[in-house]
Amino acid sequence: MPTGAVQLRLYVIEAGARIRPPKRLLSPTGQFLEHAPYCERDLRPPSAPRLVDDGPTDVHIKHRGGGPGGISGTVYTFAHHLFDVVGWDGCRYPYAFSIHDYEPITGRVHQPPPSHQVFESDRFVVCNFVPRKVDYHPPRDPGALLPRQRRFR
Repeated sequence: MPTGAVQLRLYVIEAGARIRPPKRLLSPTGQFLEHAPYCERDLRPPSAPRLVDDGPTDVHIKHRGGGPGGISGTVYTFAHHLFDVVGWDGCRYPYAFSIHDYEPITGRVHQPPPSHQVFESDRFVVCNFVPRKVDYHPPRDPGALLPRQRRFR
């Protein structure tokens, strides 16, 4: 359990397939488009591991098997921590993303649900619901938080 003066808050997602930015935010070559709510610079490598000692590191790997719910596990022991490397090669590597770097998409009207999407996989999407401005019109009531309802004829 991590200890220290600052409380550690993480949201960990485990998936059987690759988790990636939504395709509608990427160009055909894989670069983020201008309207994307975050960019490549917001995806950073994990910080250096905080190890108690520089000894062997156990890595627990889940896989299908005869355990409860059809899940079993294997433990591999490595001489050093896996994140203790000079660099990563290829397109699959660990990274960290802070929700504080996400710039919510807003507009004069409420944005559709895909504007909340941050990542996607083959069978699910990851969305956020961060605070965002909800009213661009000058409020008649200073305490108003939601846009006024309009009647259409």
